[in-house]
Order: sequence, then structure tokens, then C-alpha cells
Amino acid sequence: MVTLPAVSGVMGILGEHAPTIAQLRPGVVTVHGNDIADVTHKYFISGGFAEIKADSTANVQAVEAVKFEDLDGAQARKQLDEANAALQKASTDADKALAQIQIEVSEAVLQALEAK
Repeated sequence: MVTLPAVSGVMGILGEHAPTIAQLRPGVVTVHGNDIADVTHKYFISGGFAEIKADSTANVQAVEAVKFEDLDGAQARKQLDEANAALQKASTDADKALAQIQIEVSEAVLQALEAK
């Protein structure tokens, strides 16, 4: 089983899942073994898309993917502070959007680490 942080909520993917395309938000992708309690891999993604195919395969296209154990809470807090400061100083819509994206990703990293 794979769990994905879809925009519509956490999505569980098992064999013979209906073909689906889902937009992903920042969060943790978890790959489980045969037993749901058997987590084999965890990755933090900053967003992207997942495609579940009729043959029970799934592809995740992520903007960024980091092994969960490589996440750094101190770095995420620093990036959050910098992004909040950048948002306050932003003079264009593009600058505001970039700052808001960084805020969303940094907050998601911190939430993922707290839920650990």
C-alpha cells in the first residue's frame, strides 16, 4: 500500500485501485510492505501529481522528494522565517506566490516532523 498527500486528503492506494490522477500537496508519501504496519519507505514531497494506472502501478511526479529521515526541522523553521519575511517585503504577485509556496512547504515539513 502507498499513502499519498492528495489535495483532497490523504489517499491510500492498494492493488486494483481505480485509475486516478491526483494533485499532491506538500506532505509525506509512505510505502508500506505486506502489512500496513510495515513501513518500508517514507518521503517528503513538496507537491506534484500521482497517476494510478489500471495495471495497479502508480507513478508520483514530485517537484522535490526527500527521504523522511533527511528532513531537518531547524532548517525548515529557518526557511519558514525567511519566507514570512519575504512575503512581507514582496512587491509583485510572483514574489508573493513564491513566498507563499515556501511557507506552505516549510509548514508541511514541520507538521510531518511533529507527527513522526
